[in-house]
Amino acid sequence: LIMKNPTFKNDENIIASELFLYMVAGHDTTAISVSWILMELGKNPQEQRSLREALSKMKPEEWSKSELLRNVAREGMRLHPVSSHAIARELGRDMITKKGYFLQKGTLAFLPFYVIFRNNEIFEDAEAFLPSRWENPTESMKRAFIPFATGVQNCVGQALANAELHSILARMIYEFDFSVEDEGYPEGSLVFTPVGLRMKATRAKLTMDDNSSITQCWQGWADEERKFGLEMQQPYSKFVLNGQKSIESRAYPLPEALIDAKIEILQSEKGLDGVSSVPDRVTLNKSRDDNSSTPSPLKRIGWVTFAKCIQYTTREEFEADREKHLVDPNSGYGWNDERPIYGWVVGSYHKQDVVDVDKGSVNAVAVRRMRSLFDIITT
Repeated sequence: LIMKNPTFKNDENIIASELFLYMVAGHDTTAISVSWILMELGKNPQEQRSLREALSKMKPEEWSKSELLRNVAREGMRLHPVSSHAIARELGRDMITKKGYFLQKGTLAFLPFYVIFRNNEIFEDAEAFLPSRWENPTESMKRAFIPFATGVQNCVGQALANAELHSILARMIYEFDFSVEDEGYPEGSLVFTPVGLRMKATRAKLTMDDNSSITQCWQGWADEERKFGLEMQQPYSKFVLNGQKSIESRAYPLPEALIDAKIEILQSEKGLDGVSSVPDRVTLNKSRDDNSSTPSPLKRIGWVTFAKCIQYTTREEFEADREKHLVDPNSGYGWNDERPIYGWVVGSYHKQDVVDVDKGSVNAVAVRRMRSLFDIITT
């Protein structure tokens, strides 16, 4: 753009200066903004869960369209503007402020972001992290929120910064759950930085705390025709695929959205009853030219559909179906008066042979979403 601008001298030093501006303003500042926003999400776990659930209902290529993601970013930048200083403008005319102060034409006026963005006259409960405030912002909020400055001299890299911010933030929240170990302290020099901020990241997965939200997430994923996987220890995984086991017993119900859905059987080695030794994120099939000698802890051996989910209310009901679920009454999967037991009734099954696996050999990752249920993502 500089080279094509006839009013801009073709000077290598000027070009280098502009490129340096893009590098510094478009990358360091974005990284700092991401840090501030992650800190706020770590301090507000419900907001973090809401954002993750919203993203889970969308395809990754559509994440940038998430209004909640944009609102979270706006609120984070409002509380923690990356510019620690202010924008300065020379007044083009005489002005009188609302409080009666006279400002003469030619006066150099400074507008500090931090003070404006935390003004309680503009933003109700201004010190709180409330992304929902942007669902229906007032005109004064819109005019006051100028993290990239305003007018013809605004930030030239704001489109790049927003694209980076939304892309990075969405991916990180979708993949990880963040908590704050140490908030550190804010320091302002060229930029407003969280010095000493330490956060803990763990692989994200859905919890059983909010059944309605989980149901919505599973339904959204099913509507997108995502691939699902169910971790099963052998030999039960093979029993299902050869027709010996027609009911899979679990301590939790099968999400309604997965009734009749095609679910891959992800076989793991037999371990302790009711305990999975498999990580929450597992690489599945490798490409043919991958010479990795490390075996995956999960093996794709076929798929199954479940026609319905039933709940056993008495020991007698559960024992009557023993030939169908094949559960040893003396094992950890047997009847327990202190927890419910559900039966996932097999509708159909297909054992995948070596040829099928080879034909479908692609890079895929299984991400645990709820207990033994995984979301399979092709990479």
